[in-house]
Amino acid sequence: MTERMSLAEFRTLNARSRTKYASRGVVIDHRRFDSKLEGKRYVHLCNMAAIGAVKWFVRQAPFDLPGGIKYRADFLVVWSTLHDHLRPAGELVTVEDCKGFMTRLSQTKILQVEELYGIRIRIITKENVNG
Repeated sequence: MTERMSLAEFRTLNARSRTKYASRGVVIDHRRFDSKLEGKRYVHLCNMAAIGAVKWFVRQAPFDLPGGIKYRADFLVVWSTLHDHLRPAGELVTVEDCKGFMTRLSQTKILQVEELYGIRIRIITKENVNG
């Protein structure tokens, strides 16, 4: 006879499982992130906000696409003018997505958002997570 798993055990097991692209979720400041990369970028943005380089930022910024599809960027960041040298390419607002692996579907959605909204989405990778 097999032993049944409690709901708490199932949630713990499920929280530790990998996503389909082998990223591991992480919890920082009681917030869950889909990957360690996204969590690291969050910490970096918090540090940038603490020194005044970032005015504010939001997570999971939604963008509506045709056909009822929604694209969620990992971060929408409003930069301060106090630290010009820390701002990416002199931009005041950036939309960022953390990607360890770029799928064809992600690429398509990003291109659609950029075309429809007239913005550029910065792709954050392991190599530039602190920049």
